[in-house]
Amino acid sequence: MGWLDFLFRSPSRDGFARQVLRGLRRAGDRRRAEYQPDEFRIQFFDDDGKPGGACNLHNVFAEHCELPRSLRRKHLQNVIRGSLSYLKELPEDFDSARHDLRPVVRPRSFYELTLRQLQSRAETPTTAAYHLLGDHLAAGLVYDLPESMRTLSREDLESWGVTEFEAFEAAVDNLREAGMTGYAKIGNGTYSLLAGDCYNAARLLLLDFIRELEVSGNPVVIASHRDSLHITGSDDADGLAVIAKLALKDLDSARPLSGIPLCLIGENWETWLPPDDHPAAADFTLLEIRSLAEEYGCQKEILERDNEQEGNDIFVASYEGIRKSDSGEVISYCLWIEGIDSLLPRTRQVVLMSNDGQTAFGATDWDRLQTLAGDLLEGVEDAYPPRWRTLGFPDAETRAALELRPL
Repeated sequence: MGWLDFLFRSPSRDGFARQVLRGLRRAGDRRRAEYQPDEFRIQFFDDDGKPGGACNLHNVFAEHCELPRSLRRKHLQNVIRGSLSYLKELPEDFDSARHDLRPVVRPRSFYELTLRQLQSRAETPTTAAYHLLGDHLAAGLVYDLPESMRTLSREDLESWGVTEFEAFEAAVDNLREAGMTGYAKIGNGTYSLLAGDCYNAARLLLLDFIRELEVSGNPVVIASHRDSLHITGSDDADGLAVIAKLALKDLDSARPLSGIPLCLIGENWETWLPPDDHPAAADFTLLEIRSLAEEYGCQKEILERDNEQEGNDIFVASYEGIRKSDSGEVISYCLWIEGIDSLLPRTRQVVLMSNDGQTAFGATDWDRLQTLAGDLLEGVEDAYPPRWRTLGFPDAETRAALELRPL
């Protein structure tokens, strides 16, 4: 490595964590802090040695590396200030807090996996205030601080004496009143928001604004990044191809959300995909696979850690994606191995493997598998993303009926 490369290369994950820790100490943070490299987070502890909050570093590190080097020092300072936001108490009453409430859109896993794991370590667990948007996104509430967003819990709202509906209504009104700096119109019915205030994804909650846009068919949105919202119509083939390409780029940046689109049906956003024969179907399948792979990957880490701590010998199958060399088709798949107690993700295809884990009997579609071998699969209660526990393995007769084929 040359001398200039040494001076100007991006920091390592561990090096970045050490910079954050040093900055917190210099800023006077007296909490005991422990860097946990496997989880890539800084865990804080109270005076009694009990977990008292954490700073997850994945997103802020990705943001740090994307920035020009001249801006990284400022970004690090913002990360440190955000980590010290716990020192700022919430207002005691709702009227004082109302003006600074904002809605946010996050991956469903943020609330049902990440926050739940952090809260389970706390002495007094809290429950985040959120509701689902389709199958893979959720709308939550934050108290907007200059240097950070503080996620609000149901307990916070109860202390103010307001319902979730009242708080969400106030937050959405605030976002509407904040306005927008504009949006880009691409073609005759495709739009991309340009506000740049970290709340673009949440603007899908402004149904009056969404309905004013001229689109062909029902409005379809992709909230692929917290500061991106791409909009077109369900009947606009060219527009759907455009927003799919834009979303694929967003998934490569820091703080991606989900590439799986939502369609506005009446008053509700519903998970939506174009039909398999749609010209843009391949791009949307790729968006779905990349998004779900992230969700399932996060879930897999948690399940494996829990199984190890509890002494459970259960194989947590991975959600995998592959592009076929002959047709270029993109599919998701998982492995079901004979004789191994497993938790399977919901994939488009399932590959049945012999008990040596080396020989594949072949692959079948998930829907066909559930029809012919559903008695061997038990849904895991309250699991997100959904998983099924295996209760055996398809016998030779069932495998023949499945008409297995090479993946």
